[in-house]
Amino acid sequence: RYQQKTMKSAGLKKNKLSIREVDPKANIQTGPGLPSWRWNEVNLSWSGPVEKGERLSLLLISPTLNMLLNFLRVFLVLILAWRLLSQIGKNFSNGFKNLTKSQFASANVAIAILCLPLLFMSMDKANAEVMKQDLPSPDMLTQLRERLLAPADCLPDCAQIERLSLQIGTDSLQGRMRVHAAEKTAIPLPGNAKRWLPDLVLLDGVPAESLSRNSKGELWLGLEKGSHDVFLQGALPKSAQLQLSLPLKPHYVEWFSDAWSVDGVQDNGVPSSQLQLNRVLNKQVAGQELMADQGNTLLPAFLSVERTLHLGLDWTVETVVHRLSPNGNPIVMSIPLLEGESVLTDNLTVKNNAVRVGLSANQKDMHWRSRLAIKDAFVLKASDQLGFVETWKVAVSPIWHMQTKGIPVVHHQENDGTWLPTWKPWAGESVSFSVSRPKGVDGQTMTISSSRLNVTMGKRSNDVMLNFTLRSSQGAQHSLRLPMNAQLRSFSINGKKQTVRQNGDKVTFPVSPGEQQLRLEWREPHSSAVLFKVPEVDLGLASVNSQIHLALPQDRWVLWAGGPQLGPAVLFWGVLIVILIASIILGRSKLAPVKTWQWFLLGVGLSQSEPLLMLVMVAWLLLLASREKVIDKLSRVQFNVMQIALGLLTLVALAVLFGAVANGLLGQPDMQISGNNSYGNSLNWFQDRSASVLAQPWVISVPLLVYRLLMLLWALWLAFTLLGWLRWGWERLSVGGLWREKSAKVTKKK
Repeated sequence: RYQQKTMKSAGLKKNKLSIREVDPKANIQTGPGLPSWRWNEVNLSWSGPVEKGERLSLLLISPTLNMLLNFLRVFLVLILAWRLLSQIGKNFSNGFKNLTKSQFASANVAIAILCLPLLFMSMDKANAEVMKQDLPSPDMLTQLRERLLAPADCLPDCAQIERLSLQIGTDSLQGRMRVHAAEKTAIPLPGNAKRWLPDLVLLDGVPAESLSRNSKGELWLGLEKGSHDVFLQGALPKSAQLQLSLPLKPHYVEWFSDAWSVDGVQDNGVPSSQLQLNRVLNKQVAGQELMADQGNTLLPAFLSVERTLHLGLDWTVETVVHRLSPNGNPIVMSIPLLEGESVLTDNLTVKNNAVRVGLSANQKDMHWRSRLAIKDAFVLKASDQLGFVETWKVAVSPIWHMQTKGIPVVHHQENDGTWLPTWKPWAGESVSFSVSRPKGVDGQTMTISSSRLNVTMGKRSNDVMLNFTLRSSQGAQHSLRLPMNAQLRSFSINGKKQTVRQNGDKVTFPVSPGEQQLRLEWREPHSSAVLFKVPEVDLGLASVNSQIHLALPQDRWVLWAGGPQLGPAVLFWGVLIVILIASIILGRSKLAPVKTWQWFLLGVGLSQSEPLLMLVMVAWLLLLASREKVIDKLSRVQFNVMQIALGLLTLVALAVLFGAVANGLLGQPDMQISGNNSYGNSLNWFQDRSASVLAQPWVISVPLLVYRLLMLLWALWLAFTLLGWLRWGWERLSVGGLWREKSAKVTKKK
């Protein structure tokens, strides 16, 4: 909140910004836009040294070949599962009692492999829970920190001194200030520790507590938000002159004194940054002080004149005069102006094309700002006048091309990377400048860097919202086309609503230079159909990073979707193919009295709850079918344990079927939609580069009632079929008895 440094550097910053100003008549190209691609990163490493001439070759496969390999992987996994099931069935038929250690280990491995999908499913759910807990994100934390630590909007002008009234006595100085603060801040008080500081500071009639002194000897006062009255009082030194610095210049200064005169205040009350107080002395005191001053050895006045030329849309000169000779004596000198230079700073005396420079006894520098006439060529020549040396700096805008001839440059570039050639000439030396303005190359002056189209389907109409970022280098009018019969409801630029007219399907709006966020909302009628296509939207020019979001009602059953490659995929049909192949394998294996089409229908119904639960049904039916083959080889304890396990497995299987029926009749269909953050009835597409007309994804869907009827038919089929499976299962479970008693085992041994 320190305002003094900001005020000193305000002029330099302003000039730097003027160099970067864009010519309003120039066609600055905005470029075609860059897509925000996301790549798969692969890390490669070598354990040994790599020679310079060695080459690296990568073998990449196409998406089609990758899909074929995925089908091959699934087919091989099914063959492996079939072989494992066959091995388990053979072990059941031979009995576990006569198995060798290697055969028993093989059976355990087979069961473990069949259980791996369940393990991976639980791990995925655990990972999903961990990812949900990873909030808030680092980007959100960074944004919150920036908002919390953002500086006040009023800086560097959070406080201003409206009025300063000075009452100067013979030995004391009193000042009253009226200060206005827009925020809680601190201001520097008049004076300096080397010359004068107040002994008493009152804030609103109360002794001030928030006072501090910096390394320069300035006294700072902390202020709360609002208006304040500040009273200063301090003793004056016994000297003929006093420099009273004003780090924060008041808007108006008035003074009252019979013992002192004040220089540095204009007739309208506007002060300079420093006031000169001159004591009105009697003859006795004045004589003593004059004799003390005559004993000092004075050096001739010497100055440094630094001229900085800013060649932008307008040519300006910033001239800073520095004192090189010691303080203690005022300096008055005429500094010649450049050819074509017109002084813009007020309160300066210009005579005979020279500025009259006056520095008080302890004033170190002063500066002024001028306008320079724009020319194709000009010359800077160092003056032969004694008493000062010159330094030339030239800051050139990119709209100009400059060539120089004369003495060499002593400095080219600033620490911040700014190109600022500098010359330090001797008297009479010169530099010739040749300046030309290159012509710009025609190109694209408007770019759409991103867009997002949100379509929310309704029963009779769609609500559509379009957000896009438009970057332009000049003000213009731009038009886009909406779908036919679209009714524009809202239009805003950078969050502020605008009034625009819709002429049929055409919407025209103003574009300002710079980047702007635009948002349109409209409604369009539609009729419910099996095939829905996103309406056509023409942005008026090509764009990048196009995102399309389609939200379907909950009473629609999504069957298939298509559009840009980076979008949703309905994986259910691939699962259906896997279920069909598995059903054929299980039906041909004849391990259980279940036909191929029955396996298929059972898998289709269970896929809507959890496809991996079908393994429970397969295990239940296969174990019941293999029970009769092993009961004669089991002991009483093994037999009873097997009966208990089969009974519990039967209950689990019935619970799985009951849950599948309830989920199918009451829940939502699970088509296993994924890709680009898509799920359920929320579909997202992304296209890196688009023509003026955005992509039009499509989706095939039917009413949810169709799914309910199909699941009802499946539930009825399952009810009738399950009765037969339970009857058959009871027969298999009761073969050889339901339970073996101990006495029956002893009688058998006798």
